[in-house]
Amino acid sequence: MRFGFAVLLWMGICPALFAETYEVDAVHSSVMFRVTHTEISYIYGMFKETSGTFSLDNAESVDVKIAVASIETGNEGRDKHLLSPDYFSAKQFPEIRFQGKSIQPTTDGVEVSGELTVKGVTKRATITIKEIGKGQGRSGDSRMGVEALFAIKRSDFGVGGPQGLSDRVRLYVSLQGVKK
Repeated sequence: MRFGFAVLLWMGICPALFAETYEVDAVHSSVMFRVTHTEISYIYGMFKETSGTFSLDNAESVDVKIAVASIETGNEGRDKHLLSPDYFSAKQFPEIRFQGKSIQPTTDGVEVSGELTVKGVTKRATITIKEIGKGQGRSGDSRMGVEALFAIKRSDFGVGGPQGLSDRVRLYVSLQGVKK
């Protein structure tokens, strides 16, 4: 009986050893955003290249990177402008990155607190991640889908631009990962 208790105690102390970590499957993942234009309508866009790892058990396994140059809004001129120093300075700062530092279970999933870096500026951020589902891929590999919906302020990261755009940007992140 003492052995069983010791194992349970050890498992409680070392949960990271039992964490499931998933590598982002870029083909089946999406990062989209929405910003208000002139307080009249929304402009939507997406980043087509995402990579990294995630876990709902271990915050230090949450490390998601987005290639800034993969931005697409449906307008080539606007996309080029977003890559310029007016907005993202994509040549100087080629990626957006979120790195988890701590994790807290919630009724909706988990809250991951960590560091969000955009345009070379790193800020503390807390993002709620919820599991969408688990299953197997075509080749029998274990997969998990997660989603995070949150907002950031462009001004917090020095992402400028015309006055007609809202400072608040809504992000929709849907990741599918393959178990490592």
